[in-house]
Amino acid sequence: MVGVDFSVGEITLKEWLNNSDTLYPVISIELLKLLRGKRLTRPVYLDVIVYHYEQAADSASPSRTDTVDLARLKTAVIMSYNTRYGIVVTDFDALIR
Repeated sequence: MVGVDFSVGEITLKEWLNNSDTLYPVISIELLKLLRGKRLTRPVYLDVIVYHYEQAADSASPSRTDTVDLARLKTAVIMSYNTRYGIVVTDFDALIR
C-alpha cells in the first residue's frame, strides 16, 4: 500500500523482518513513518533499500528505530528507485504522493 515491494522470496523477507539482528524491522518501521500515510509513486524493493542503507559509509547499522539516520534512509530509497527504473531522481519528495 505504500509502494514498497521485494525482490526476494516472501518467506525470506518475512524471516528478515522478524529477525532483530537485521536492519529490516527498524528500516521498515522508519520507512512507514517517513511516508506518513503517503506512497511512493512507483514500487521500490525493500531489500534493495536496506542494501543501499547498509552500504552508506561512516555509520553503524541501527538496531533501534531511534538510531535510523533518516537522511541516509531517504538516500537509500532514492538510490533504489533510480536503480530499478534507470533514471536519476535526487529529491525524495518527488518520489511520494
